[in-house]
Amino acid sequence: VAVIGLGSMGHPLAFTLMRAGISVVGHDVSRAAEARFAEAGGRVSDLPSALRDSDVVVLAVLDEQQIRSVLYDEAGSLRPPKAGALFIC
Repeated sequence: VAVIGLGSMGHPLAFTLMRAGISVVGHDVSRAAEARFAEAGGRVSDLPSALRDSDVVVLAVLDEQQIRSVLYDEAGSLRPPKAGALFIC
């Protein structure tokens, strides 16, 4: 499972999944949020790898603009997810 957005919503969600024994990778634009996640035992990933390698992707971000910034790169191209991946927004 990849959790994108490790703030007030994503960090507790990722931590709960990890406590349940689920392998979780995380990504956040804030290096401090990623550091806090790593200190809790999570694996930090770059965004393209998290999308490409995960069967389930949870977007714990604030709004539509942030969702778009996760799904599309700077050139407006869709970042390729893993085939058959489930996205939860």
